[in-house]
This record gives sequence, C-alpha cells and structure tokens, in this order.
Amino acid sequence: MREASFFYSLFKEILDPICLFFLVIVIAVIFRSRKKISRLLLVSPLIVLYLASIGPTSFLLMKTIQRGCDSRADSLNGLDAVVILGAGARDGGLWNDGQLAEETSFRLLQGLEVFRAGEARFLVLSGGVSAGRFSEAEVMGHVAVRLGVPAEKIVIEGKSGNTRQHAPELRRLGLPRSAKIGIVTSAVHMRRSEMNFRPFFDNPVLLPVGCLEGTIKLSPQMLVPGIRPLNASSSVFYEILGMIKDTFLGARP
Repeated sequence: MREASFFYSLFKEILDPICLFFLVIVIAVIFRSRKKISRLLLVSPLIVLYLASIGPTSFLLMKTIQRGCDSRADSLNGLDAVVILGAGARDGGLWNDGQLAEETSFRLLQGLEVFRAGEARFLVLSGGVSAGRFSEAEVMGHVAVRLGVPAEKIVIEGKSGNTRQHAPELRRLGLPRSAKIGIVTSAVHMRRSEMNFRPFFDNPVLLPVGCLEGTIKLSPQMLVPGIRPLNASSSVFYEILGMIKDTFLGARP
C-alpha cells in the first residue's frame, strides 16, 4: 500500500502544469536525433495541454465529475452532524495558530452556514497535518470558535491524512454508522468523498461547495489557453487518479 501511495503522489505531482511543461521539453530534447519521434512526443502532449487549458474543455470536465451535484437547503433536515473535510492549512495567521488554504476556507464557510441553518448537534472538522504545526481540523476549529461556534459543539478529527482516512477516523471518534452526517467538501471532490464514506456510514449527505451551474457560452476568447481553465482541468485529473487509487486501496470497515 505504501508503494501505491508513493506512485499516486508521484503521478499527482507530474500532473502539475509546470511539471508537464518541463517534462515535454525534456522528452523532446532526449529524442531530438529522431525527428519523427521527437515531433510526435512534443506535439501530442502540447495538444493535450492546450485542450486542458481552454474554457470549453475545463467546463466539460468539471460538469462531468460534478454530475448529480446537489446542494439544496432541504438536505439539511435531520442531520446529526456536519462534517467539513479539510483541504490544506499552514502555520502563521494573525493569531499565530494557523491559516487555512483557500479551498479549506470555502468549505469552512459553507459548513458554518449549514451548521447554523440546520439542526445538527455537532460540527465535525476533519483533516490532519498538511504543513506546519497544526492539523487542518485544528486550524478550522480556531476559526470556527472566533466566528461564534461554541467550542463544546466542535469535534476535532486531526489524524486523517487523505480522503480515504476521513471516514474510518470519524468512526473511531464514536460517530455511529447510522448517523446522518452532512459532508461539506468541494464539488469536484464530491464523488470521491462519497465513494469513501458509503462503506462506513449509512446516511451520508453530500453538501458540495461550488457546484457548476448553467451552460457555457462559446466565444473566440474561450479558445485562448489560460491558467484558470488549466487548474480546473488539473483538479479533475487529480480526482480521477485519486478515485482509481482509492478503488484499490480504500479502507473498509
């Protein structure tokens, strides 16, 4: 399992746009003496990189992985707990007790809205140490308390290091299998989260952040490659790779 996790981490890094850019150049240089092979190796990845960097492609990829994305308020009825999954945190901040990554901030904001609007007894913050001294859950907890959530209603799960570890760690904390939990995560991360929570909880309710709505209006400007569409496409590739990995390595009760 450690070897598989290592290769997953390696592939995840390779999928980074900057890494891909340099990889294409290196491959082309290595095969420069063989013009046909060199051109093929250079042109093919560049075509893929271009397609991933334009709006229509990234929109289609995001819509595909978010299919079934539903964040309606009526999903909040009868929740026993609201669970917010972390997506990165680091040291620093005004109070020197950590600061949230951008995606974690989005999740926490919606999670707090859900918790205040619903009837859940507990706010469960889940996520281990990604960088620095504090776990993602601890940093979210600091922010939640400063925003008015009573400390006695917050449950910290700071051991899980990835998506497939969230659910088993929550069960170890005492959340029963029958608990109806609302899982707050990014829309692009929704399917993978559901895949990993279903074996451990009978009633997981997905409350995704940033569901893509509507349709795209094509224009010549959208065919110009950009970093935002590329980042969106990359996030989908990461999730697909993660789902493949979790299919074989995912924890089971």
